Amino acid sequence: MDVDQNPLLFSAPPALPARNPYRDRYRDVSTLQFLKTGDNTEEILNNSAHYNPEEPGCYLSKCFHIGAVLGGGSFGVVIEAVCKTTGRRFAVKRSKEAFRTPSDRHFKMKELRRFEMITPHPNILELHGAWQEDRHLHILTEFCVSPLSVFCRSPMFTKAVLFHCSLDVTTAVDHVHKHGLIHVDIKPENVLVTREGLCKLADFGASYIPQEDKDIWDDGDCRYLSHDLMNNCPTVMSDVFSLGITLFEVATQWTLPKNGEQWSALRTDGCIEGILKERCPEMAEIVGAAVRDDPNARASTTQLVEALRRLCSFHERPQLNWEWEPPQMPLPPAVRAILPRPPPPTILATPPSTPPRENAADFVYETPDYFILTPRAVQSERKPVRPLRLKFDD
Repeated sequence: MDVDQNPLLFSAPPALPARNPYRDRYRDVSTLQFLKTGDNTEEILNNSAHYNPEEPGCYLSKCFHIGAVLGGGSFGVVIEAVCKTTGRRFAVKRSKEAFRTPSDRHFKMKELRRFEMITPHPNILELHGAWQEDRHLHILTEFCVSPLSVFCRSPMFTKAVLFHCSLDVTTAVDHVHKHGLIHVDIKPENVLVTREGLCKLADFGASYIPQEDKDIWDDGDCRYLSHDLMNNCPTVMSDVFSLGITLFEVATQWTLPKNGEQWSALRTDGCIEGILKERCPEMAEIVGAAVRDDPNARASTTQLVEALRRLCSFHERPQLNWEWEPPQMPLPPAVRAILPRPPPPTILATPPSTPPRENAADFVYETPDYFILTPRAVQSERKPVRPLRLKFDD
């Protein structure tokens, strides 16, 4: 066949595969949307005088002063945010990854839905609002100073503080169970401490509802995992075990193993109770009743609350002096990317191409990156970032 008549050489190129119209439409959903989370949501979020949709930037950077990083995990990062209108301090949990599909959005909204199921309680982290922007979820909660995992190693953590913090956490777990919810991920990192020393249970992203979640659940942190949760779905008693080993870690300040012989030894009946009899005998019987290997033999949260209340009745809750501050963590790149950039530096004077030799000793000029100066300027009180000495040929 003649080359000029070959249909393969002159046929039209194949058409590109059709793009998924649903995914394209979902990708365009990046506008600000407030999520209903209570009666005070509109007051805190919608009435901000600093938000202007016509100006560039996200809602978080426009309406809040971004502070230190308070924590983070696989789901997102928690940062301190001060409202520019009222000056009130909050904590904002921002999802790390954007919503990819509607099902992904439904999964990431799980923590917000579980928050709304629980009635307000002094030992549950207070939810103030939520919004989504650029397919990222933002959850606005009350501000707490430190997680219990850090606070328990501070000089203020006395035995009296330990007893009352244990009562706070146990009361919070009991309140969650009364709403038909299983927390699954009870650990010191998910217990936050206010400036008044009150403990609040947080992070309901891994929570489980038997009627709703059925065969889909998260095992939580392996350090606080019970034997019965390894082969079965979460139950109230698996939460009790996680609570008990959390109180054990806080009381002894041990570093719990993730696996191995020590992991198995701590789940042997009598092991944790024997350690606590030497370290903190007041808590030995209470914690020992919560960490029994047989889930049917464990004490209920109601029984644990009653026992801790009797213990706290002999120890008055101390007033904390917050001279101690928890260590600060740097802002992650994902958070720095959404913050407004500072304006570029201004050049105060344009350097001449060839400075006069007779005025070289007084010649100083600035550039955006460094100062260029002479020996006389080096001896002055100014502190340049990068001193350089000018050299001239004779």
